[in-house]
Amino acid sequence: MSIRRMVSVYEFRDRLIVVADRKTDAGNWRAGEPVVRLDVLESNEAIGAAVQRVMAEAVGTMAATHWKEYTVVRKRLALAAGFRAMSVFDRLARLCSVRESDSGTFTIVPNRHGGTRGDDKGFHECLDLAFAVDFADPGALGIAVRRGLELSSWPPGGAKGKS
Repeated sequence: MSIRRMVSVYEFRDRLIVVADRKTDAGNWRAGEPVVRLDVLESNEAIGAAVQRVMAEAVGTMAATHWKEYTVVRKRLALAAGFRAMSVFDRLARLCSVRESDSGTFTIVPNRHGGTRGDDKGFHECLDLAFAVDFADPGALGIAVRRGLELSSWPPGGAKGKS
């Protein structure tokens, strides 16, 4: 089953960042706008509503660009999230994604953080932990996102708390 739309939710010590993911015309997924920044203590309804809003705007494809051109986009995303660079996401966050399949099913996919070096670096989807979610109810969606983040891992070395 292919993915129609996708949103990434990053958790840091003090904030949640909801980022639209868009498919490029080359078939890869890349982070894009809009970006919504929330306090980590925000209500489940507010989290669910933010995911719904970003998902609604995460339509269409974006042009595949050379990585050097994409650094400008990554810089804008980092600034919108309240950071100077996207490398903070790679070092300090835990991540889950919210996906809509072509059949209209919404799924939360937790991720395992493999660190920033070595053969295991980066975020790795934990498809065995994925679960369906009621996308229409913001409160239920917010609860599901929190559960997806709980099932996701922090970076090795316990980087939680360093944002």
